[in-house]
Amino acid sequence: MKAAIQHDAYGTITYEESFWTGKKTLLLNGTPLTRTDKTHFLYNTNGESVTVEVKGNALTGVCLHIGKEKIQLVEKPAWYVWTLSILMFAFIIVWGNSPTLCAIFPVVGGAIGGAISGVCAVLNVYFAGKTKNPLFKLLIGLGIFAVMLVVCYAIAAAILAAATAVVS
Repeated sequence: MKAAIQHDAYGTITYEESFWTGKKTLLLNGTPLTRTDKTHFLYNTNGESVTVEVKGNALTGVCLHIGKEKIQLVEKPAWYVWTLSILMFAFIIVWGNSPTLCAIFPVVGGAIGGAISGVCAVLNVYFAGKTKNPLFKLLIGLGIFAVMLVVCYAIAAAILAAATAVVS
């Protein structure tokens, strides 16, 4: 994930975070800051070193603390993004563990369905955070929900087909 903002005092602040490793990189006006540990960087200005702290990540929002100043680099996910993610997870857990509901539309539940829906919930928060438009955030969430349903249905159909083949 990459975010860039324009600040009055510090100019262009560019923040990068690796999706896979979580490694953070910070640039002020195109100059990379020296990393001292996982969340702290050194900024040299006028011959003086200032410690810069990065708090948060792509899923929770990112704040930059320079001295006593707090600069929001990445906004926190909106409440409806979190709500849709929780509903995704709850839907598969409830539907996948109900024989009556699975007779209507079979989906895999339990650990497999929980893992798939959990991954989809995290992906929803991540990808919805990449856009600012609330409509697009909801469309991303609904798209991921649809993909989750298709994957859980396909796995349930494969399990049912294998079980039917073994019985007959």
